[in-house]
Amino acid sequence: MPDPATTTRVQQAAELANADKRLEAAPFARQVLANDPDNLPALLWLGYTSPTQVESEEAIARAYDLHPRHPAVLKAVDWYNTYFMDAPGTPPVPKATALKVEPENPGPSGKEEHVMHTPVGEPVPDAANFFMSQAGGMVVGSTIVLVVKLAIFLNYTFLRGINWTPFGLPRGIYAILALGLALIAAAFLIYSIRDILTPPVRAHGFITNRREIRRKVKTESGSTYDIYYELDFMDDEAVGPDKRPVRLTLTKDQYEASTNTNRAFVVYSRRLGQVKLYQSLRSVY
Repeated sequence: MPDPATTTRVQQAAELANADKRLEAAPFARQVLANDPDNLPALLWLGYTSPTQVESEEAIARAYDLHPRHPAVLKAVDWYNTYFMDAPGTPPVPKATALKVEPENPGPSGKEEHVMHTPVGEPVPDAANFFMSQAGGMVVGSTIVLVVKLAIFLNYTFLRGINWTPFGLPRGIYAILALGLALIAAAFLIYSIRDILTPPVRAHGFITNRREIRRKVKTESGSTYDIYYELDFMDDEAVGPDKRPVRLTLTKDQYEASTNTNRAFVVYSRRLGQVKLYQSLRSVY
């Protein structure tokens, strides 16, 4: 039995949307999704009424993942593709009477026939490879240093498996030095793990200082060049120490897309370099 409050909020969202009061309708859908993130009617109405392309895409994509063959979901996918990707403009919102959400009665169309055409937004390749990422390198490197230095410390203080010391210095000096380096490695390990566990930043902001970097690489057959694409991104809502550009590494497609606008919505992690860059951030209003 649906919660009466949930049903009421969904109805309010539908009524406001049909009255072309989308800014007032979207919060009701968000309230429902805060307690029930898989509520299909709320996902669809948020997709239709959200003021930003990003939120609209995420809501409809979530509904698509939950019910890929539902007629109302496929209609929303086509709506998104038409008004955000193919012919941007002011999209009409379906009437509440036309949006009948009954997941147990799917339509005949298959998922492969209705695909959301989203903007450029694939993570850069290294972001999917933990050991190639900056955070992965910090975790692996600091762990190795920590283990080695703790072993040296234990050897010179408790185990005494090695009798000689370099340069003939007292064992206590090397024990203290190893302990200090172990503590530094532990601090780096904690810092990198914290960054890995920190959710990616989602922000609107400005793109500046686009650059194509060529780095010379020596090979057995001679020298070649690796090309990297970078830009600086300034978060609109950043304050204090975070009010500074963030350097992001892009794929070639993302870099080319970034040249079309100086503003973008970006999902990024400072350490892993994941980037979701929209070629053009559009509003439905």
